Amino acid sequence: MYSESDTRSKFIDPQLFAQGWEESQIIRERYFTDGRKLPGNKRGKQCFVDYLLKDFGLNLAIVEAKKYGLPPTEWLEQVKDYGRKLSVR
Repeated sequence: MYSESDTRSKFIDPQLFAQGWEESQIIRERYFTDGRKLPGNKRGKQCFVDYLLKDFGLNLAIVEAKKYGLPPTEWLEQVKDYGRKLSVR
């Protein structure tokens, strides 16, 4: 079974380039929130996106990488939530 990192390098990256995405349009592994403010000057969990695809300054798509073999719907709600937060339709 492939790890998440293997899935990115063996499947996702080649497919993105085959579909015409350029390196300048792909943002990989980025936190995009600071985490919710909590009492005691602490922060909650930050949101982390595996891939954010951009063009002309617009966020166009999110790609969530997971270990090979997991059902594709396993993290669907997470991706939908990230899409709302990043204004991705």
